[in-house]
Order: sequence, then C-alpha cells, then structure tokens
Amino acid sequence: MIRSILDFVDLCALWLARLAALFMAAIACLMLSEIFARFLFNHSLGVTWELATYAMAAVISLAAADTLRNAGHVRVALLLETLPKRLARLIDILATILALLIIGFLLMAFADFVWNMFQRGTRSFEPSRIMLWIPQSFALLGIVMLFLQILARLVRLTVMGDTDLTSEHQEVSQ
Repeated sequence: MIRSILDFVDLCALWLARLAALFMAAIACLMLSEIFARFLFNHSLGVTWELATYAMAAVISLAAADTLRNAGHVRVALLLETLPKRLARLIDILATILALLIIGFLLMAFADFVWNMFQRGTRSFEPSRIMLWIPQSFALLGIVMLFLQILARLVRLTVMGDTDLTSEHQEVSQ
C-alpha cells in the first residue's frame, strides 16, 4: 500500500516535470516570436516578457519534485560518503525533516499568498492585466509536489528502510 502511494507521488512528479518542459518550450516560442516581431516589424509584442517570467517560475517549481526524485539537487555527498553508514543515514533523515519543515512553511505562506490574490482579484500591472493567481497556481502546484516528494523521501528513509537515495533513478510507470 505504501509503495503504491510512493509510486503515485513519483508519477505525479514526473508528469509535472513534463509540464515544466512544455512551459520551457513555450518560453522559447515566446522569445522567438519577440525576436521576429522586433526584427520584422520593429515592434515588441509587449506581453512576451511577462508571460515568459510566469512560465519560468512554473518551470522551476514544477520540475523541483522530479529533480529531487532523481537526486538532481545540490547535495554534499562527500561528507556523507566519509561518515559511517548509520551516521550518514541519520544526517540524511534529519536533513530531509528540515527540508520538509522549510518547504512546509513555504507551502503555507505561498498558498496564503495565492489565495489572497484570488480573493482580491489582483491583476498584473502590465497591459495584459492577467489575474495573478492563475500563473501563481502553477508555482503553488510545484511547491505542493515538492513537499509530497520530500515526504515520500522521508518515508523511504524511515519506514521503507531504503538506505541509498542518492541516485533514486527508480522506474516510474508512465
């Protein structure tokens, strides 16, 4: 039962990383269209930089959980490799708990921020007047997924007894 929940969290992280890749492609298209508009018509599209900024925030946030799952975040493995295995595991567990607390705080604060933007109907100051809760929701979704992935990591370290999560290249069914 626990393994299937952990696999589901991994699968969700994978799909959000794929969504992040689509946002990255959208950024490339936006920038290319801006370049062509300036070159061909000597005119800026205006909205491209704003949309690209929102998309970049989504890319970073949406890809974070899958990056953690694949051990792509910066980590001081040299220290852990020199310590006895039990001590290294304890430090890994404590670091994961600390990360869970930090991301949990960020999640609560950002969820409140997005909710306030939604309630107030806050729009961007740019000519597009985009309702800000919409692009912020993608970033919030990524933070939720990162929280769940860190929680899954903690479960793997403690309950499941996994000892080496430095290369979590586990097969995730698509």
